[in-house]
Amino acid sequence: MSNETTVTVRGWAGSDAKLFIGENSAPATAKVSAALVNVGVTPRIFDRKTQSFRDGETMWYSVRCYGSLAANVSLCVKRGHPLLVRGRLARHTYRDKSGNMRTSQVIFADSVGVELSHGKAEYVKTVSAPAGIAVKDRGVSESGVSDAQWETGCTADKPGEPVGADS
Repeated sequence: MSNETTVTVRGWAGSDAKLFIGENSAPATAKVSAALVNVGVTPRIFDRKTQSFRDGETMWYSVRCYGSLAANVSLCVKRGHPLLVRGRLARHTYRDKSGNMRTSQVIFADSVGVELSHGKAEYVKTVSAPAGIAVKDRGVSESGVSDAQWETGCTADKPGEPVGADS
């Protein structure tokens, strides 16, 4: 959409990502997943008097993800992980428990990744069965996502066959 503010922030996860699964009114899917994680961004500021760097004021963003991104973020993002987040910036105004008006910065993420200057990561592609193909239920993980969705290394027996099809 036009006139929306798209941002990319580099920061640190302030908590483990939390997955929420809610009902959806659309008949095609029974549930919609959403993940929430708070990301802190602290600038480094050069102090000319002391000739050294110091931390600036930390800015916190509430990062919201939906669908398959939410499922992946909830499984991968833990407190303290360095992150790169890209998405639409919005402001959320609400009333706290004491009745005071508060405002928070929200990023509706379309991309979340690990910032690799502080560590390394291994990419593992998630594999799910195509629509209409039954996958044997292997249980549900802590995140509420079917374990079958996270299988890796699947290959079709014959070219042109769907991956993960039951024989």
